[in-house]
Amino acid sequence: MASRRDLNQTDESAASLTPSTIEAALLSFRFIEASEHQNSHGVEILRRSLSVRSVVSTTSSFAELFEATASNPQLHIIREIGAGLQGTIFEQVGKPMVFKKEKIQNSLMACNLKNEFHLHQLVWDAFEKYRNHSSIHCDVVVPAAQKFIAAQDNNAWPTLLPKLPLDCRVQSDIVIMERVLPLPKIIRRALIEEFYPFPRGVSDSEKGQIIKWALNVVSNKDCLVRPYLGIPRKVYTEANFSLRNFIIGFEDLERCETDFETITQALGSAYAILHWAAHVNGDDVELVLGSSLATVPGRQQRFQQRKIGLFLIDYGQCDEVDMSKPAEEVYQAFRSAMVTGDNGCFIPNPRHRPQLFRLFKNTYSTTAKQILEESSFEKEKFDIDKFMKLYQEYVEDFL
Repeated sequence: MASRRDLNQTDESAASLTPSTIEAALLSFRFIEASEHQNSHGVEILRRSLSVRSVVSTTSSFAELFEATASNPQLHIIREIGAGLQGTIFEQVGKPMVFKKEKIQNSLMACNLKNEFHLHQLVWDAFEKYRNHSSIHCDVVVPAAQKFIAAQDNNAWPTLLPKLPLDCRVQSDIVIMERVLPLPKIIRRALIEEFYPFPRGVSDSEKGQIIKWALNVVSNKDCLVRPYLGIPRKVYTEANFSLRNFIIGFEDLERCETDFETITQALGSAYAILHWAAHVNGDDVELVLGSSLATVPGRQQRFQQRKIGLFLIDYGQCDEVDMSKPAEEVYQAFRSAMVTGDNGCFIPNPRHRPQLFRLFKNTYSTTAKQILEESSFEKEKFDIDKFMKLYQEYVEDFL
């Protein structure tokens, strides 16, 4: 699920940038050479890298696989990298895309994959519209939904089916999407170092062996981080520790001195675009810190540049909101979704972190008002200040 901003360009779009434009874009980014931080403490690595303005320069198995598989179809292995209520996410090794394969029983439900594909396109179109807007800035990236393949499409399945795991070789609807790459190894190592529940009294040597073991667990290589600004922390045990969809609460983000204020602003503008431009309620969406490829002028080309970013994914439980309905109904559709599912975990809590909530609220309001100012429907119909007041009261009562 991938990239549309600054360093996160395709070759064609990057070629259209002038050197001065690229230089200006690079000034706001923090570069981390992984080779220079092999012995740095985990907190220091996370402080520098868990940000929407970081680029990590590192050797990459992904680049090697991409090159190796380009001319050898036999290496196009399909591997599961995630699963949810609707279906399973697969990667085709070495390819810059993933596909979501629907569970058979889900196709008969309202939240089926075809409906999610439609919603995903609405959201992508809205974020693309405001990508280079003069007044609206959003650091959240929406990966493109590239193609919908129906279960009955016999052109695609003869090639695809034999590559799937045996227990998944049943035709069902599929959506092909841009891929969100996992966080680089240096960040994964830092997360393990700081958050793995090491046994008491463990020696440095034993700790090093545990870190090495955890890094080699296959599922831990699919590392995306959920920044939960609405909860203090996630308590991990040896049994539940996994870097796949790793959760960090606001207390741990603060302890690691990460750039959580920028993340908060990104959330505010993202929810505003989701609501008032895409007209999607955002029920149970996910926001994850992952990475994407970035070509950086002047950097050593044998290293792969990975831009850390915040990505908005998973629209399976969302609904499109009819903006022609009375304002109160629209407000209710948006605010109820903002407190259910993971949304209540992502958005700062007005009681626990009032200052952080104000930052979210102000960014949301500013972005939403600008969108409404340019919209085609009645601007007088919706009052963003009133909506945010109702939302704050609602979330405080809900909690």
